[in-house]
Amino acid sequence: MKEEIEQEKQRILKDFLKAAAFDEWNEETLVETAGHQALLIFADGIEGLTKYFHDTLNKTMEAQFHAIEGEKTHEKIIKMIELKFALYQPYKEAIRALTKYNLKPQNILSAKSRLWETCSKIWYLAGDKSTDYNYYSKRSLLATVYSSSLIYWLADESEDYHKTKSFIRNRIQNILTYSKAISNIKAKIISAFSVNEN
Repeated sequence: MKEEIEQEKQRILKDFLKAAAFDEWNEETLVETAGHQALLIFADGIEGLTKYFHDTLNKTMEAQFHAIEGEKTHEKIIKMIELKFALYQPYKEAIRALTKYNLKPQNILSAKSRLWETCSKIWYLAGDKSTDYNYYSKRSLLATVYSSSLIYWLADESEDYHKTKSFIRNRIQNILTYSKAISNIKAKIISAFSVNEN
C-alpha cells in the first residue's frame, strides 16, 4: 500500500511540475492537474506537495553526494549547491513559479523552514558537527548564499550555468574571507584580554 501511495505521489508531482511551468504554483493548479484526489494523497494540499518535492530533491542530493569525497569542506558545499541546482534544472520554470509562491507572505515561514533544512543537510553532509552558536551562524550564512544563488540561477542563460557556478564560488569565497577576518579579530581581542589579565 505504501509503495502504491508513493508511486501515486511521484505521478502527481511529475504532472504538476509540467503544469506549474506554464501556470502558477498553487492548489488550483494541483487540482486541475490531478483532480481532487490529490488532496487525499497530499493531506496538506499544495503545502504537502511542496514539502514532498523538497524532501525528494534533498534525498536525491544526499544519494548523489557520495561521489563527492576527499574534498575540502567549502568545496563540498559548493558542489552540493551545484548538484541541487542541477536537479532543479529540468524544472526551471516550475522552480520560478515555486519561488513566487514562497515569497507570498503566508508562505514565507514554511519556505524559510525548507531552506533551513536544505542548508542544514548540506552542512551535515559536508561533515559539520558543531552544536554551539556556530551551528546557527553557518546555516544562516549558507541560507543567504543559497537563496541569492537561486535568484541568480533563475536569470542565468549561460551554457551549463557557468555564470551561476562562478557566482556560488565567489559568494562562498567571500564568506571564507569574512570568517577568517572575524577569527583574526577574535584572536586579537582574546590576546589583548590575556595581556591585561597578566
